Amino acid sequence: GAVRATLRGRSRWRHGHRWLRPYYYGDRLYYGWMRAPLGWWYATLPVGYATEDYDGETYYYDDGTYYQEGEQDGKKGYVVAEAPPGAQEVTGDASTPNPYDTLRKMCDHIQTMKAFSFTASASYDEIMDSGEKIRLSDRRSLFFTRPNKGKAEIRGDQNNRRVMYDGKIISVWDRTKKTYSTIPMPATLDAALDKLTQEYGVTMPLSELIRADAYDAMSRETQTGQYVGLHTIAVFECHHLAFTQDAIDWEIWIQADSNPVPRKMVITYKRQPGQPRYEVLMPRWTAGATFPSNFFDFTPPSGSNKVDILPVTPSTSPPAKKPT
Repeated sequence: GAVRATLRGRSRWRHGHRWLRPYYYGDRLYYGWMRAPLGWWYATLPVGYATEDYDGETYYYDDGTYYQEGEQDGKKGYVVAEAPPGAQEVTGDASTPNPYDTLRKMCDHIQTMKAFSFTASASYDEIMDSGEKIRLSDRRSLFFTRPNKGKAEIRGDQNNRRVMYDGKIISVWDRTKKTYSTIPMPATLDAALDKLTQEYGVTMPLSELIRADAYDAMSRETQTGQYVGLHTIAVFECHHLAFTQDAIDWEIWIQADSNPVPRKMVITYKRQPGQPRYEVLMPRWTAGATFPSNFFDFTPPSGSNKVDILPVTPSTSPPAKKPT
């Protein structure tokens, strides 16, 4: 039978070397497959494992999970390990890659980019007071230098802004209203993104992709993950993955070669009236970008007026907004 375990304060179930997480769909309880937690110790290896060698180190592989020899309380056994560099993306069924392995490789690849840029063309639903659903769009050009520089040029139906982060301040310039705002920020991108969400109730679009803990940020709330297949986005053959969470369902298409960047994402906000969708295409990624020394500096344009952006208080704090 399955054995209950607690990971990060949440109940999970283990049946031998297989792990499951509970989730609700409607009012019914289901259990979905999940990755075995790193560092978990076993006395034995699963039946049918394969032995693989990477740079002189021995790994044992089965159904999306790597193991290495390890001890616990003086007993020899095997621990769940990170996938070794250069590991092939295979599972128990070679035709169906593990969606979590594919997502992790994308996150690890983006994390190797220290200075980079990409473009994002988004379309999204707006639910009117009448209940009518209308479709809006925008285009974003995004530029980053880790760990503490960022810039976004946004032009679209609702937004016509420039957002800049220089490691100390986030500046927002609204071209249409001819106003600008500045907000003091912590000294890293991750900490700045956290402050925006926690103190201002704002979630920046695609922010999970650029975080240092991108894989954890994208996967920790997932309830199920599915590998849909190889599909083409523009000219790129991509791994199509689908995930469910409590409040959203989301899909991602990841380029299926040595440059595993995301090419498309679709998010469905299933708890909101009308279940609005946010869809974004990412046709251009540039790694190793170079920027002028003053590229992330903000100078208020002539004729612009400063306005304050006030943090939300705990008593009135709304849930994090849809990407804006």
